[in-house]
Amino acid sequence: MSNIPEKVTVEDEAAGVCKDVVNRVFMPEGTYQHEKVPQITSAIVDGVIQRLSQSSTIPRKYVAHCVIIQRNGAGFHATSAVSWNSSADGAFVYKAENKAMICVLTVYAVSYTHLRAHETPEHLVCRLLLEKKKKKK
Repeated sequence: MSNIPEKVTVEDEAAGVCKDVVNRVFMPEGTYQHEKVPQITSAIVDGVIQRLSQSSTIPRKYVAHCVIIQRNGAGFHATSAVSWNSSADGAFVYKAENKAMICVLTVYAVSYTHLRAHETPEHLVCRLLLEKKKKKK
């Protein structure tokens, strides 16, 4: 029997990671500086992906999307649409605010099982070669 929980949601995996990374990278920024926003968003998504990839309890591929908005009264609306297996895949949205900005971080997770269901013979060969290469290291 495996030690992997039967049903681990994306929220279970991502909530603490998102909070930790956003608190470390975003929250200390006291003013909106347009030239710093690309570095902040990159640090957030890179940090989240790295931590999730290292600590994931089930095999998944992750996508992180971060938006930082200046607090100036402008409206913001975003919508995502996906086609996936809702029992194994999912998304989690984390929002943080400081006095100058709003950060909206979305993490999408797709199970390897779902990805392999769409695998073509060409993809299979590439995946098997990559797995073989990883085992040699």
